[in-house]
Amino acid sequence: MNRFHTLFEKLSPISSARQLQENLISAVATNVGSYLDDHIVRATIFTRLNSLARSTSAISWTNFDKLVQMYNAGILPCIPSKGSLRCLVPKCDGMD
Repeated sequence: MNRFHTLFEKLSPISSARQLQENLISAVATNVGSYLDDHIVRATIFTRLNSLARSTSAISWTNFDKLVQMYNAGILPCIPSKGSLRCLVPKCDGMD
């Protein structure tokens, strides 16, 4: 049994329904807050590139090479501090 399935079967009290809905919307559907610092984004992209370089994903060499070129050129995505994109960044002390 996977972890999601276990959580899926848990019932929340009806009194918590509003807070649960707000938490779900905040966690998944929004990307807000100040953007993460460039050094955090660079470290995240570097880690992702390292993982992709292991050849265990379905990324094409062309796309991988484009990502490396963008990284080397200093082209970085803007990652908001809250929301679903934030989940791509490992949690570090002092980030929240």
